[in-house]
Formats: sequence, C-alpha cells, structure tokens
Amino acid sequence: MKTIGILGSVTWQATIEYYRIINEIVANKLGGHHCAKIVMTCTDFENLVQLAKTNKWDEMASMLTKEVQKLEKSGADFFLICSNSIHKIAEKITTQVSIPILHIVEVTAQKIQELKIQKTALFGTNFTMEDGFYHKIMDKYGIEIMVPDKPDRHFIHNSIFEELAYGKFQESTKKEYIRIIQSQVDKGAEGLILGCTEIPLLMRQVDVHIPIFDTTQIHAVAAAHMALA
Repeated sequence: MKTIGILGSVTWQATIEYYRIINEIVANKLGGHHCAKIVMTCTDFENLVQLAKTNKWDEMASMLTKEVQKLEKSGADFFLICSNSIHKIAEKITTQVSIPILHIVEVTAQKIQELKIQKTALFGTNFTMEDGFYHKIMDKYGIEIMVPDKPDRHFIHNSIFEELAYGKFQESTKKEYIRIIQSQVDKGAEGLILGCTEIPLLMRQVDVHIPIFDTTQIHAVAAAHMALA
C-alpha cells in the first residue's frame, strides 16, 4: 500500500471527510482491521485566508510548499490538497517537490467525462469560479464550465467563508443554492461541480435533479484507489 500525504485543515471540516472516506474504502477493499497509510500536515487556515484576501498567492505557495516537503520527508508516495481553491497554486508547489500530486480538478474532470457531460456549472470560492485554473483543465477534457452571475458568486463565496468554514449549515442557505442551481440549469447546465470541499457538507445529490460532482468524495476515493493500486 502506498502512503498518502494529506495537506489538510483547509478547512478541518473537509479534512475529516477525506480521512473518513479514504479509510472506509481501504477497509472495505482489504477487510479485517486494515486502514490507510497516511501522513498529514496541517496549517493554520486563518493565515491562508488572510493571504488570499490580500492576493499574496506566491507567499502562500512558499508556505504550503514547506508543508508538502514535510510530507515528502515523512515517506508520502504522493500528496493531495484538501481544497479546490488552493489548487490555483498547485503548480508552484509541485515544481518544488519530487512526489506527484493527485490533482482535484483532474480527477473531477475524469468523473464528469465518464458520464459524457459536456456542460457543467461550477460552485466554489471566487478564486475557484473566477481565476481560470478550473476552466483550463476542464477544457482539456472537452468540458464547458459555467459560473453563476456575479451577485450569486458573491453569495456562494461569502457562505463558504462565513458559514460552511465554521461548520454552520443553514436551510436558508441551501434554498438559495438550489435557486442558483436552477438558474444554471435554465442556461443549459447538465451537471454541477461542488468545487469547494465544504459545499458537500451542505448540499447532497438528493437536493437537486442534475448530477452532482462532489469533489471531496471524488478526490478522496481517487486517493484510496491510488494508494491500493
């Protein structure tokens, strides 16, 4: 079994889900008392939030590169980042380490491609929805990305940082998400990417009638399979 390196606490709520999903898959696959071989490093999420707000992405990349280097020295065979937004600087990190990254956008694109969906909405932070790194990778797979209008993007972004990151999941917020989803369906969206690892804690497939791509689930499952390959 390969050792998984996890860069966590972006946020800790999502990190818990990664740990649970990975270990459930390994246990189900191998039986007995098996669990995944994981090394994890966590950083203070507040520091990352402040760096993002002030557009200091290079400084953030330098900080997180040091964390991934810790994973490398601890024996990780590959690593994953428990966040969509941080993948904006993934390339800056991967050039400074020798172990490969399991990229959240790549594995999500592969899952969308399996269902032959060509046009999907993307919900996440403004960094994820607006900065183009998602679109660039999805383009390689022939998948068109749609994002909500600016006021709706603003609502989703704020809900992530002001509610979901604190573990607050309000029915009124879910209803607003459903309204925004329907607006994207009306414009031609065939699916929805939950492009923030906290959104799946609020929204489930049963809440909407189009396929949902839960990036936390997809990423964690891919990590478990890669470890067992």
